[in-house]
Amino acid sequence: MMREADGIYQNDKLVARVREPEVKEENKQVHFAEVYDSDFLSLPDECEFGKYTLIVRTIDTAAKVGANHEAAPRKLTDVTAEIVGYREH
Repeated sequence: MMREADGIYQNDKLVARVREPEVKEENKQVHFAEVYDSDFLSLPDECEFGKYTLIVRTIDTAAKVGANHEAAPRKLTDVTAEIVGYREH
């Protein structure tokens, strides 16, 4: 299965998308400026991004409200995840 470069996956399903990923392998961390369309991302569970298996550790803000105060898909900002492994292809 071909995966999208900006996608976060759980159980082989696309559960969120990211903006501005920054991988810091020396610190075993990946930082995302934003994780969006993330309603189906189960935060306590492992997820996969690119070649990495991750666990989300910190989130600055979480919101489900759009620009005009309407309901919107969950958006997380300033997200840091720990690299806990590497996914097999």
